[in-house]
Amino acid sequence: MSKSNFVFIERDLIESPAWLGLGRGVAAQVYLLLRGRVKYSKPADGLRSEVWPMTNNGQLLLPYVEALKRFGISAKSLTRAIDSLVERGFIDVAHQGGGCEGDVSRYAISDRWRDWGTEDFIQAKRRKGRPWSTPETKPTGANDRAPRAQTTVVASRTTGANDRGGAFLGQK
Repeated sequence: MSKSNFVFIERDLIESPAWLGLGRGVAAQVYLLLRGRVKYSKPADGLRSEVWPMTNNGQLLLPYVEALKRFGISAKSLTRAIDSLVERGFIDVAHQGGGCEGDVSRYAISDRWRDWGTEDFIQAKRRKGRPWSTPETKPTGANDRAPRAQTTVVASRTTGANDRGGAFLGQK
């Protein structure tokens, strides 16, 4: 594994209706920033293989503070971009950060976009709000603790470590 100055994007992706419909916002920039953080390992069948396994898919980070300081992307714009990328099948949220220091969201590159706009498309949405955002579960006193988020297995086609369509397990 070496650090590269290149980001590899499939031609099918940039010519897809899902990509072309992203509009003029920062979603494409956010996707490229996430793809630039992907690490690949050498394929078992040699350097000329068409599929290079991702070794950190599901561990891709783009903290809100970094997005603002390094790239000038506001929290509101980043949130909209992530929502758009998830809804169109380019990324999945592997872990929804809680807003606490050090608890940042982790993302996975997905290839659900290939089926976007068809009946085979697997719809996904980013979980919004805090786990205690409903009145029934909101902490009321200083000694009350917020309930832990329920972890649900979400299976979707993602670009996995060994193939183009592995299962990815994440939080819902």
